[in-house]
Amino acid sequence: MDVGPAHAAADTVKLLAQQPDDGAEQMLAARYNTIARFLPGLLKTFTFEASVRIES
Repeated sequence: MDVGPAHAAADTVKLLAQQPDDGAEQMLAARYNTIARFLPGLLKTFTFEASVRIES
């Protein structure tokens, strides 16, 4: 089985799917401890609900 086309397709998808390096990942990694400390409290301040499904 020739896997060359599959590898070429995977390389193309990888190139198209990659975001430009805007530094967001590095910023989040550098601030992980701060985010991990405050995020649970922040999420507790919101009430998450779902709406009722109405069939028509």
